[in-house]
Amino acid sequence: MRKNLALLFIILSAILVTACNKQVEEAVPENEEISVENEGTPETEEIIEEDVEVGIYPGMKAPNFISQDRDGNEISLSDYDGKIRFLNFWATTCPYCVDEMPDLEEFYNDHKDEDDFALIGINMTKTWEKMSKEEIVAWVDDMGITFPMAFDMDGDMAQEWQAYSLPVTFIIDEEGISHGAIMGKTDAKTLEKVLEKLRESK
Repeated sequence: MRKNLALLFIILSAILVTACNKQVEEAVPENEEISVENEGTPETEEIIEEDVEVGIYPGMKAPNFISQDRDGNEISLSDYDGKIRFLNFWATTCPYCVDEMPDLEEFYNDHKDEDDFALIGINMTKTWEKMSKEEIVAWVDDMGITFPMAFDMDGDMAQEWQAYSLPVTFIIDEEGISHGAIMGKTDAKTLEKVLEKLRESK
């Protein structure tokens, strides 16, 4: 449990030329200041956790998902409980998503053996892609991408996580609490800074 935690993050919002957009009624807010506080005794912290609202915004309990990985096996957010999780929503039809893939792979390879770390790619198969899942898996393999992938086959994850602009990378801590999102194309250096900040807050 974290005590006396006052963690301040600024959502790293890229300019429009680094994100692909779809016409939607609602989107994840950009340039939002995030402040997450959690204070109290272990007993009160346990009660607070039970009352945390489920949602994608800072301070909320991130919603679980159950999907399939590239081999057709079940994969869920809860599989990675106890880890700092980076969820990267992407599609092959988004050039900025493709551009950042090597940086994501570099970041993953630098930390994949660490017990408190996880990076999961969330492919927007239903809502963004023009290829089949099998074709996307072949594309990922050809790119040399090795970090875990989940495939949103029915569009439910795109809706629940409001993935209307890609790429977007959500940051979830070990307790499942959202710490906001990086909107638009990111890089390994930025991700390293976010990971370092979260670890320092323990």
